[in-house]
Amino acid sequence: MKIGVTQIVLGDWPLSEVRSLCTEAGYQAVELFFREGGDPDIELPEDEIRRIGQEFSSAGIEVTSVIAWHKDRGNFLTPDPAAREAARRTLARGIEIAGILGAPVVLLHPGGMDPKGSYLTVWETFAVEMRRMGEFASRYGVKIGVENVWNRFLLSPMEAKLFFDRVAHPNVGLYLDTANMMLFGYTEQWIQDLGPHVVAVHFKDFRRADFKFVDLMDGDTDWAAVMSGLRGIGYRGPVLHEVAGDRAKQLELAERMRRIVAM
Repeated sequence: MKIGVTQIVLGDWPLSEVRSLCTEAGYQAVELFFREGGDPDIELPEDEIRRIGQEFSSAGIEVTSVIAWHKDRGNFLTPDPAAREAARRTLARGIEIAGILGAPVVLLHPGGMDPKGSYLTVWETFAVEMRRMGEFASRYGVKIGVENVWNRFLLSPMEAKLFFDRVAHPNVGLYLDTANMMLFGYTEQWIQDLGPHVVAVHFKDFRRADFKFVDLMDGDTDWAAVMSGLRGIGYRGPVLHEVAGDRAKQLELAERMRRIVAM
């Protein structure tokens, strides 16, 4: 199982420094973060995006997923049609970029639940949106990974499974964050219950007693159960950590990831 890092935790590091870190740390996979004014920029032309992919490939690093954000990222979980349209526009651009790079997954943070809307209505509207966007993603050979985030939506593995069963599209699944459910649940249950819906994985850790995210292996995650669960559902994709820190911390986290995947 390949290990790697998501660029989103590296702040304003330029791409050259991201590649250098991956090489030094022994990361085989990376998730790139395209944003307005960033390195890389979300509006780069296709030839520049291809060049970026080739540079990582030449360094022995696979771009396995993409995050793409416009300044107005929109919100899928709202009754506001303008906000949903902005969300579609941003996700569509992420799918295009992933397709150009040959990255199999685009990460989707769907937005925050809007208190003005009915939960059930938002649920159904979002399911319809994901079926439509799944069709768009299928043209590029890309899967949409909806991340379980602190947004008052998909609060349990049962609810998440029902949602993805409702979407029922092979190009839409769960981008599993191993810590975001831990305050009220267990990572290994999400893995077991979501099974083939899991399309990508972020490694994080959480310490319940202190109510905070912590470095990998410093929290309450049962990593042996997580690894057993991922193998049990046949997950063969990469695992990318999402833990901030300076270069020394990033190198240390790479060592911890190797210990985890060896469990």
